[in-house]
Amino acid sequence: MTKLLLLLSTTLAPLQGTPLLIDIIQTQKNDLNWEAMENGNVGLVKQDLPYYHLPATVKSILTAFDVNLTQNEIYKSLRQITGTPDDIEGVIIKDQEISTYINEFVSKDFGTFNLGEGFGIMRDEIIAFNKSIEESITKGYPLILTNQSHSFVISGIAINEKNPWLTIVTGMNPEKGKMVDVTCQRLTWFNRENTYLIGEQEAIKNNVSVKSSEVVLEPKVVEMNNLEDGLNVKAFEIEINLTEITSLQNISKIKQGLSAFELPNFHTQIAKIDGNYEEKTGLVLNTAELPDIDVQHWQGEVKSILEFEDKTAKEKIKTWAKSRMIIDQDFLGDLNLTIQIFAGADAGKNNEMNTGSQRLTGKVNFNSGEIFKLNRY
Repeated sequence: MTKLLLLLSTTLAPLQGTPLLIDIIQTQKNDLNWEAMENGNVGLVKQDLPYYHLPATVKSILTAFDVNLTQNEIYKSLRQITGTPDDIEGVIIKDQEISTYINEFVSKDFGTFNLGEGFGIMRDEIIAFNKSIEESITKGYPLILTNQSHSFVISGIAINEKNPWLTIVTGMNPEKGKMVDVTCQRLTWFNRENTYLIGEQEAIKNNVSVKSSEVVLEPKVVEMNNLEDGLNVKAFEIEINLTEITSLQNISKIKQGLSAFELPNFHTQIAKIDGNYEEKTGLVLNTAELPDIDVQHWQGEVKSILEFEDKTAKEKIKTWAKSRMIIDQDFLGDLNLTIQIFAGADAGKNNEMNTGSQRLTGKVNFNSGEIFKLNRY
């Protein structure tokens, strides 16, 4: 089990003394054989003003490198180098100005990375986040996690490889000026606005650029024959537990954080009269279709994947493949996605004067592929 050190949300500060949270964290520490390994002596700095959260964390980092500046000095410098307007309190992060400022004092290679809005939704993102923290700390760099409302010094981590959201993180909370620890699962403010991570440049750059998350499926290969009556006939279903790979239990947050579900290797073949096939690879299901409110059951519309119309002198046939999304919330609160796949055909005469012809029937072949992806915006 990997052991090092991380951060905390200010939303957790009032809970730090509660027996329930202490028991949860202590249980996780026991499970991980917790041994805290601090990265330098980061300063315990309580922010002087509500909008001094970033200057306080920068001061904490500089203290670890024996640089002593006041919060006000840091605040004025950060506002100047970032070009923060006079009518706005705090500091507006744009690019590399904060890390460049730190590097000038400590001769290190700090970098600033915009993790984006809603970072931390997907399992792969949390794994990459944990790895970034671990590598940065190993190289001797404490970190700062910040947005426009909160900032935290990150000084340690104990990675839970089985469930990355239960990784224990430790750091300095500037609202209290104290060291605290908590699980990644509690860092819910990740999902509210753009979040920035400041730490060792290469450690973060090599890990955090996660734009999708993949799950390996058991592929389904299905052949649908004798389709003719104009009905949608279900070929198969694919079931995915979304909560296991996103940690989310709200349909609205799934819609907010993810742009689409994708089966990149999904392959569809519609048989033609001449023996060839009309084909398509890939299936993308956009989350824009999902409801804006949270419900326990939702069923989407049946939508086209591929269709083809064919005819002879006497006969004609339109054959199609379609899909539908269904999301249900189980008794544990997990969101389960079902992707239904349909095939159908509508056959008839091409010329009303022709009689006695044999009606055509449709044929559709499916291969789901092995990969299911969740895509970010």
